[in-house]
Amino acid sequence: MFGYAKKQSPCLFMQHNQHCVCLRNGWVHCVSFSANGSKLAWVSHDSTVSVCDAEQNMTLVTVKTQFLPFLTCAWISNSSLIAAGHDCCPMLYKYDSMKLTFVSKIDKSQKREVDGFR
Repeated sequence: MFGYAKKQSPCLFMQHNQHCVCLRNGWVHCVSFSANGSKLAWVSHDSTVSVCDAEQNMTLVTVKTQFLPFLTCAWISNSSLIAAGHDCCPMLYKYDSMKLTFVSKIDKSQKREVDGFR
């Protein structure tokens, strides 16, 4: 499947009468623009995280993760993205030089003792 959107708004993604073509497999659960409007990120049901970068000639970067599908994503800076979903643990990703990299889990799970057992 693919989605096709013709640019019609004044944001960076819509300049120069370009088009953004987004390839994906499965449902897109959430999309998020970076604060400066130059990057669009989304998470899909096939456990992928994707970024389309208008400052890099609409470069599309997609990472297939080992985690359960993400349901939401949000930019926390112009190069850092948090995604969270069925794993119940937010994950930090860094986008730099047209590369999307997993950094770490935000919530470190703590093992609890119950009646002396772990």
